[in-house]
Amino acid sequence: MDNYKAENQEQEIDLVSLFFAVAHRYKQMAAAAVICAVLFGGFSVVKGMLNQRAIDEAIANGEEVPRTSAEQQYEEDMVEYREAQTKHDTDVTSYKQQLNQNEADQVRAQFDIDNAQEYIDKSVRQKLDPYNVYTSETRFYITPDYKVMPGMDYQNPDYTSAVLSAYNSLLTSHESIITIADQFSMEERYMRELISVSVDNDTRLLTITTYGEDADEAGRIMDLMLKRQSEKTSRRPWAAIIPSRSPAVTAPLC
Repeated sequence: MDNYKAENQEQEIDLVSLFFAVAHRYKQMAAAAVICAVLFGGFSVVKGMLNQRAIDEAIANGEEVPRTSAEQQYEEDMVEYREAQTKHDTDVTSYKQQLNQNEADQVRAQFDIDNAQEYIDKSVRQKLDPYNVYTSETRFYITPDYKVMPGMDYQNPDYTSAVLSAYNSLLTSHESIITIADQFSMEERYMRELISVSVDNDTRLLTITTYGEDADEAGRIMDLMLKRQSEKTSRRPWAAIIPSRSPAVTAPLC
């Protein structure tokens, strides 16, 4: 016990003595710290001057500028950062393009849905029973007065195909179809579904077929088509027309 007290007393005396010794020499310690700071600063300045001189010499000689390990690490980090930034910008641009494309697809899909619903609501042909449709048909035999001249090297050209094509274009033109559609308070595209015009160059036949929900509708459309045909072809007497009309009957819709 006595030994423990003696050791504690000796330790306390030593610490106090050390404190006073340090306090007594604070001026010398402060001076030493100032000297070390000056030496360290001078060393840094000299090192910087030497590095700058080496850089200037390398530039003057066209050599690669020497870099410290810290500078090299910084440049490598900057390269990685720029690559990451470029990838990020590319991903953002791609995402925006994909988003715009998705929005455009949604708008187009909605338009198709609305258009399909409008077609279902307004199309007469869509509502027809495909196995029980009223049709009216009229056929025209087109003869452009073409004759083969036996024994002659030169033959008159046969314009039958051209005349059939011209009649087909006239009867299915926008002017013809929209005129008929207005009589039924119907849009042109829905009226086109109820009118079919075909030509056969071999038989020289032009066939007009009309469809309707009943015989009266199919017959009225046919009457208007024949009226348009009469108005148009009477102004262009390219060929003789021999009509053959059949009454409106029910038949499967092909």
